[in-house]
Amino acid sequence: MRIVFFGTPSLSVEALKVLHGSSHEVALCVTQPDRPAGRKMRLQPPEVKLFCEERGIDCIQPDGFKSKSDRLKIESCEPDILMTAAYGRIIPERIFSIGRLPAINLHPSLLPLYRGAAPIRSALINGDQKTGVTIIRVAKELDAGDIMLQRDYPLSTEVTWGELSVELFRLGGRMLIETTELLERGECRPRAQEHNKATYVHKIGVEDRALDFTRPADQLANLIRAMLPQPPAFFTLKGKRVFVTAVAHAVEGASEPGRILAVGEDGLKVGCGEGALMLPVLKAEGKKDLAARDFANGQRLKAGDCFDNG
Repeated sequence: MRIVFFGTPSLSVEALKVLHGSSHEVALCVTQPDRPAGRKMRLQPPEVKLFCEERGIDCIQPDGFKSKSDRLKIESCEPDILMTAAYGRIIPERIFSIGRLPAINLHPSLLPLYRGAAPIRSALINGDQKTGVTIIRVAKELDAGDIMLQRDYPLSTEVTWGELSVELFRLGGRMLIETTELLERGECRPRAQEHNKATYVHKIGVEDRALDFTRPADQLANLIRAMLPQPPAFFTLKGKRVFVTAVAHAVEGASEPGRILAVGEDGLKVGCGEGALMLPVLKAEGKKDLAARDFANGQRLKAGDCFDNG
């Protein structure tokens, strides 16, 4: 079958690789326009565009589907189905209705939970024991389409956002193919979401990444892994940000929140609202990653010293 794929970042590429390696044809990719990035704000192409250039896949970059030529380009492919995975923009109905089969979307959560911009990070921040992938029919309302296929994915207490995201989008790529084949055979059984049970998550901002040591240690450990590898969670020391760049662990201990209990080979043990947090690797702004003990030595930190809190 002929597929038109909508996606933008590197995670979209994980799903696209699965599609491209299947027996189906990716006839066209649709991605967002190049954006300025970096210190010099030079235009950078989306990861999907780079993948398409490497593999010889036709790719277009509409600016909000304002041009009639964009629709005509998609129509000319005579697609059997349109698929989306982290495209990052609302697709108008005049576009998503082009395919012979219903357009479908990969969403990395167990919908109706975690509709919105940060479903994977939110599952980790909340300490969920499982998450999953849902393939839904594209609809006008964000993440509200009928469920075509859904799979659970168990969560460990060590997995980071980066690791989990790759696994979910690879799984999602396989599920996009499975859903397409079910639709083609007339065996897909869509079901409406329970909209009254929907939860919504916003894009993670800088303030969401700040470690508040008055909170329980296990909650902070969850936040840290939900931000790895980028952009990392942080606290402040002498008014400057210090980033936590490796998985931290909640451990036993009691102290004033933010006070260092111990400095050792395992890291810095810091008191929290409940328990303590073991920080293994730290990074000062503009510096390289350091084992927490080496960071402490460089900053002349010792047990009894206190991080800024708030």
